[in-house]
Amino acid sequence: MRAVRLLLLLALNALSPLAMAQLTGTGDVFFVVGEGLMKGDPDAEFGATVIAAGDLNCDGLDDLAVGQPDASIFVSGGPRVVAGSVTLIPSTVALGRPNANASFELHQNLAGVPDSAETGDRFGADIAIGDHDLDTCDDLIVGVPGEDVSLNGNSLVDSGSVFVFHGDADAVVAPSANVIPASDDGASFVAKAGDRMGESVASMLSMSSGFAFDAVVSGRPGNDNPAGLNNAGRVDIRGSSGSCSTCFDYRSIDAVDVSTLAVAGDSWGSNVLAFGDATEGDYMLASHTPGSKKLFILRDIEAISGPQIFSRNSLSPAPTATVSNFARQLTKGKFHGNGIESLAVLSEGGVSGVLWEVFLIGKSHASSSGNGQLQRLTDLQIRPADEPVASFLFVSSLAAGDFDGDGVDDLAIGVQGSGDLGGSSSGNVFVIYGNPSGLDLGRLQRLRQGLDGINDSAEISDGFGSALASGDFNGDGVDDLAIGVPGEKVGSETRGGVHLIFGSLRSPELFRDSFE
Repeated sequence: MRAVRLLLLLALNALSPLAMAQLTGTGDVFFVVGEGLMKGDPDAEFGATVIAAGDLNCDGLDDLAVGQPDASIFVSGGPRVVAGSVTLIPSTVALGRPNANASFELHQNLAGVPDSAETGDRFGADIAIGDHDLDTCDDLIVGVPGEDVSLNGNSLVDSGSVFVFHGDADAVVAPSANVIPASDDGASFVAKAGDRMGESVASMLSMSSGFAFDAVVSGRPGNDNPAGLNNAGRVDIRGSSGSCSTCFDYRSIDAVDVSTLAVAGDSWGSNVLAFGDATEGDYMLASHTPGSKKLFILRDIEAISGPQIFSRNSLSPAPTATVSNFARQLTKGKFHGNGIESLAVLSEGGVSGVLWEVFLIGKSHASSSGNGQLQRLTDLQIRPADEPVASFLFVSSLAAGDFDGDGVDDLAIGVQGSGDLGGSSSGNVFVIYGNPSGLDLGRLQRLRQGLDGINDSAEISDGFGSALASGDFNGDGVDDLAIGVPGEKVGSETRGGVHLIFGSLRSPELFRDSFE
């Protein structure tokens, strides 16, 4: 176990020479709604909430998906409704990156998509990508937490739903969808109004009896426990579709199943994260509880056993001050040289003088049976001296990827409310690079609009860093970083956009290509 205690109050000119070198570039790909054939709803803060990456059209390049849960959708014979959509920007081999002119929107008024677009559906509130049907094409999982579900003749308001759009080599995403059921096969669990299933979704590689399959994971943070714990939360897992007789098909896990410490208002499932590796039965399901500010981790999903509960006070060393949000932001990555995925967990907020802490939680080696604290970056204040503390209190997003091609993942941290170039909330993204020992604060990079080759200029309320995602969008074997900028303007009109910044094998820098 490794603990790192370090206090950083970084003025702009205090960045190390290595970090400054990482900020050099030649421009970047910038997708702005309405420019050319770029799709998306400019009134719905494009790039604000969630971005995902995966190879949906099987061409070897990752494609870009952007959720817009507040997008307005045209309804034939009536007014547009604020129901939500997902914009897909597919990569093409000829272009060597995502192509804005090929972008299109998915929503519930398309042929083949169940139900119809309705006000408050929030289609695209969360999205995830994985090869659910194991056909080598990635599939798109879309959460719709505001969906009203009909069950046994009753309409369950905001019960929620999850759609799985299957990737296809010809059509990018085939016009069909699967819906996570409203109840399990044994009827031991039945959906309720206010469950908000799909508030968060994830894809998880699972193993059972040597058979691999990608499971769909969905949180129901508004679910009431049968014992009377209102909004305690629940997580659903849809596994194999029947091709493996020994694989679990469906699991619905109550917060109380995981912990006797669960309480009303925990809302377990509000930010699910799941992953696995090639070791049979070796997978992890994690979600924080906004109510009690704990992190529930479950390792054995089939037996629903082996839970671990983490809180800020349970980690070492002892906390130096109260932090208001523990584990609200999670991501996964291979941050150490052992090739094993672990969780990056962020604590944020709190009192002046203590802003963030980053914990890496996972296994120290392949034979380990439990998770533990692998690294802690405490009292972490990546803030220019002239920036107000308040603008750095809350982190908007996390993403992990190997941006420098050294075989170890790096951590990107988006802080949309910060910004010293043009005023409040222009936004920053910080990248902490990794090495075989873990994250290395000596290799810190700061990204923002208007400097060091990144297109456009920093402006008030741009929100650069609102959402993040990593993927290999140009097929060079090195991860790239997508950054949401929901407040991006064209003239006086707010459009929203997504920056795409490319990684490189040549050096620990992020290099960029020019497009706008």
